[in-house]
Amino acid sequence: MRTHNFIQWAIVLGTAAFLTASCQKQEQPGNPANGELSSVVLSIDLGQSATKATTVTPDDVWSDETEHSFSKIDVYFTDDNDVIKYVFRANSTDADGDGKTIYDNLTESNGVRFIGMSGITRVYVVADGPDIQGLDYTTSTVSSSVNISALSLALENYGPAINQTGEVPYIGGDIQLESATNVAGEDNEVIISEEGLGARYLSAKIYIRPVISRVEISKVALQANGTAYFAINEENSLIEPCATEDGADYKVTYEGFDATLTGVYMSNVYRKANLFPVPSDLTSWQLFSTPTFDAASAAAPILAGAWSALSGESGVNSVLCHTSYSEGTYGELVASDYQNTDGDKKNVFNGTNGTAIPFHFFYPYDATKEGEDATVISGAENPVLHFQFQPAGSASVTVTKVEKFDNSAWTEVSQTSEPSLYSSLASAVQFPAISSTGENVAYINVTGFAESVNGSALTSLKPGVIYKLGEVLVTPNFLSVSTQSTSATNIVVTVTVVDFTKQEVYPVFE
Repeated sequence: MRTHNFIQWAIVLGTAAFLTASCQKQEQPGNPANGELSSVVLSIDLGQSATKATTVTPDDVWSDETEHSFSKIDVYFTDDNDVIKYVFRANSTDADGDGKTIYDNLTESNGVRFIGMSGITRVYVVADGPDIQGLDYTTSTVSSSVNISALSLALENYGPAINQTGEVPYIGGDIQLESATNVAGEDNEVIISEEGLGARYLSAKIYIRPVISRVEISKVALQANGTAYFAINEENSLIEPCATEDGADYKVTYEGFDATLTGVYMSNVYRKANLFPVPSDLTSWQLFSTPTFDAASAAAPILAGAWSALSGESGVNSVLCHTSYSEGTYGELVASDYQNTDGDKKNVFNGTNGTAIPFHFFYPYDATKEGEDATVISGAENPVLHFQFQPAGSASVTVTKVEKFDNSAWTEVSQTSEPSLYSSLASAVQFPAISSTGENVAYINVTGFAESVNGSALTSLKPGVIYKLGEVLVTPNFLSVSTQSTSATNIVVTVTVVDFTKQEVYPVFE
């Protein structure tokens, strides 16, 4: 299997190499939309790459510096209605024939000429993708009317397996083919019809990128001894948690906060990858919005380590849940090998040995656009992470001081002079007393990602990106009894973006 280095791909694949070959052919007139024969010169930009080792728990981190291999490349030619007219599969193991011609020349960025096709106006490319039912990939035969939208369904069904295998589909397309005035010689030809040797030439330039994005959680830590901050919400006059002293109205100094990390979950993600044909809106992407308590049935959003709203859909639930739940009880999510103490912090998960807790998700974008920055569909929502905890033992948090910001200075709140305020703030750093339907769990909800510590949340994410989460530092005031809080007990995490694309990001507490 041929491998390629990310840096080489990113530099080499910027131009149409087929225009510079020694043997040139001139364009002939024709109209492929009217069924006339045409030939297409196809080149693809392999963009960013990444690879994945065998799945473990925790998983190995992905790197933009890792070499990646495509085992197969599928090329689909369609008409104006996106009905597939021709399909070609090229495998890395093809020793000769059209498969070898396609694979070698596309992966080496030389371009491939497909000669003598009728009625085609669009091209789509999928590397390491699923099969579409009704197509014969061994003979390139299209025996029935199959729309390219079938590829979206196939990708949706393939989605859960992305967490199980090392192959992530890369996709792209070109729906506005341009005339090619000069094309390369015969060494990289696939001839469908000899009559097409004199037909017009069209150029398809395609940038392919991973169909998914990925979040990697590298560290989850408890601030065992520290200070919790609170601010008055000016809209409703409620006292709510805040992340830092800047802007805080109250602070509580505490000792002895401890909890067990029992699970990590993802919500507010799209269940379908409606990428083909070109999506115009979010209508059919099926957002799995963050659930909260079902008032009618008093059911918790997460029960027995799974999303209640997705009961019966184990394939979807399995990729949105990392849970320790077994035989009626929760335990520690990760083994003690991944835990340690660091001063006043307790790392309940520490992936310093190159491991992470991962999630994959579809992010709506236009797969036919070129360039590293994909065109995200307007209104796309970002995923939310939920860190689930149980109290560790019966010990409560010890409050050593409660203070309020008064007249530009911090002053201590006394139990005797202001007992109600003191009691309210002191109880806010205890493990929540109300459990989720008897499971005795609480959540830290990460509602956004920022590019700097305590920065503002990114308004939108990107497809084909690895978001490397910075340390999720948990203080007791941000624990919530549900995955969707009535008060602002949510976090925005700082992340690093990795090219696949890559970016480090950090949690921001709202």
